[in-house]
Amino acid sequence: MTEPGADSNLFDMQTTAVRRRGRWVLNGHKAFITNAFEADIAQVLCVTDPGKRKASFTYCQFETAEHRGRGFRTGRLYQTMFDDGITGELVLDDLELGDDAIIGERGQGFDSAMSSINWTRMRRGGMCSGWGR
Repeated sequence: MTEPGADSNLFDMQTTAVRRRGRWVLNGHKAFITNAFEADIAQVLCVTDPGKRKASFTYCQFETAEHRGRGFRTGRLYQTMFDDGITGELVLDDLELGDDAIIGERGQGFDSAMSSINWTRMRRGGMCSGWGR
C-alpha cells in the first residue's frame, strides 16, 4: 500500500482503479514492497471512490506473471538494512483486471489495510528489539 510521497498515509494515496468498458483499470506506483521481484501474486490497495473517506479504498489482487509487461512491471530495488534484495517498487500503467480481482467488496479496502498495518506495527517493536540484541 505504500507509495512515494504518500508513505503509508492512505488518504494521500494516488493509485487508482477506475471502471472502463467493464474492466478495472489500475494506475499508480507502490514503494517499499516486500518480495516485489519474486511475488507470484500482488495485492494492491487502490482508490476507487475518491472523497468517500474510508469507503474510498478497494483491494485488488492479480497474478504478476500473467500481467507482467501488460500494465504491470517492477521498478527499482531498495537497499535495506539487511541488503536482502527483496524490497522494491510495483508500477501499474493501465493494468486491466476483471471483477474477480477485487478482494472482498468495493470500498472495504481501508479496513483490510488498517488490520494489516496494526498487526505489523504491533510486532515490529519486538522484532527490531530482537535483531538489535
